[in-house]
Amino acid sequence: MTLISLAIIVAFGTSLAAAFGLFEIDVWWELASLITIMVLGHWLEMRAISQARGALNALAALLPDTAERVTGADTQSVPLTEFENRRRPARPARGPGSGRWHCHRGRCRR
Repeated sequence: MTLISLAIIVAFGTSLAAAFGLFEIDVWWELASLITIMVLGHWLEMRAISQARGALNALAALLPDTAERVTGADTQSVPLTEFENRRRPARPARGPGSGRWHCHRGRCRR
């Protein structure tokens, strides 16, 4: 990023100096297109990062707050903080991943 910033600053300064007639430059249009392409590429990159961040935040909002603890025939709703640092599987009470398990002849699937 530092090298790209330096290239844009030098290209802009050189183009500005040439526009004011301080010296004659033959590659003015190349410098102007370099600045345009660099700024456009940076804008596209920042837009993609922002969209990805928004998608991850929307996905995180879908996480459930509670889970169902199954003990025998009884189920109870408990907060997910109670399941921290445990390796037992828990079925979410709502949202994605709360699908039902179907068992047929000893094979279980969602």
